[in-house]
Amino acid sequence: MINKKLLGVLMSLCLIGSTCLASDNAKENEKSPELADRVVGIYYGNVVSDSKGGSRSDVSVTITKLDSKTVSVTSDYGRLGTVVIRLTRIDDKILNANSDTPLILDLEQRPLRLDYSPHNEISYVGYKQ
Repeated sequence: MINKKLLGVLMSLCLIGSTCLASDNAKENEKSPELADRVVGIYYGNVVSDSKGGSRSDVSVTITKLDSKTVSVTSDYGRLGTVVIRLTRIDDKILNANSDTPLILDLEQRPLRLDYSPHNEISYVGYKQ
């Protein structure tokens, strides 16, 4: 009688253990978002004045994914142009990997804040919508 109860308890523990392991494996297999997926979207903000032109409000910037770590950045304001940027991540920020176009997206800030300076010629600050 005791052996049957002990066997029942052991079988229950094995079942619970295998269920927990299956749950842990499923979590490990879930794909975390790629860098490009985290930045794609439309941002609204302002361009800061510089030696080539004045400030401009209500400027939209659109970021589209090209591959897992590369995005294309376009805008409704011609001075910002179109730039292809390779991304990297350091702590809670996504940055340009190695180009003359600084891009910083702070993942901790809500709404997400984008600091962007195409070819270091003009500065833009916007927030994801």
